[in-house]
Amino acid sequence: MVHEETIAILAMGPSRVFCDWNVKEIWSVNNGYKQVQEMHGHISKVFLAHTQVYRRDTKEPVFNWAEMNSLADAGIEIINTHRVKGLKAKIFPMKRISEKFGANMYFSDTVAYMISYALDSNTTGCTKDGTLRLTNSLTLKLYGVDMQETEEYGLEKGGLEYWIGYAQGLGVTVELTTYLQGCNLMRTHNGIPYGNKTYKLKDIDPFGLLKIKHKQGHVEIELNDKTLDGATPATIR
Repeated sequence: MVHEETIAILAMGPSRVFCDWNVKEIWSVNNGYKQVQEMHGHISKVFLAHTQVYRRDTKEPVFNWAEMNSLADAGIEIINTHRVKGLKAKIFPMKRISEKFGANMYFSDTVAYMISYALDSNTTGCTKDGTLRLTNSLTLKLYGVDMQETEEYGLEKGGLEYWIGYAQGLGVTVELTTYLQGCNLMRTHNGIPYGNKTYKLKDIDPFGLLKIKHKQGHVEIELNDKTLDGATPATIR
């Protein structure tokens, strides 16, 4: 019988507040475990793609390795792409996973590692010989993966959407928070497919008060005789 697996990938963006804490397997990123504590939630893994880094203003270290080791002692697995002396972490198998999925090392941020790790844990075979397939019925729920900051949107969003598309192509159910909840994933910059009109004239002029004429390379927009409030007909060129 096929096993049903659900994994919540919890990043640090505003939509993290919508996390489904009923999910047993919740994976956090970087210092997100502190936000989880504030929300009285739970996690089973923490993913990192860093050695120690320091804040620009105070020069203080960003990561507290002692705290993370206490998480590891409590049974929470720490997975890092780098080996850090003294940190009780497992090394992310980047090369093996990239080769398995034919991904050309396309990992644009830490969440990309998380999605690919979830796929790796629930698939067998590889892309190269055409044997890659799901071993479990997998659902991925993404929270706090919002891509709101300029650098995230420009440099990281595409890589995440690559792995989301890869997952969906394998038959994985991927649930995202909505744009109104703060998420910009799987969405164009204006929410409209390329080449489509950004508006419908009826939305702007539901009563048909505007009349548009195309004349010798320019557009005339004039108010017709149904103008309201006594306005006089006018032409704008």
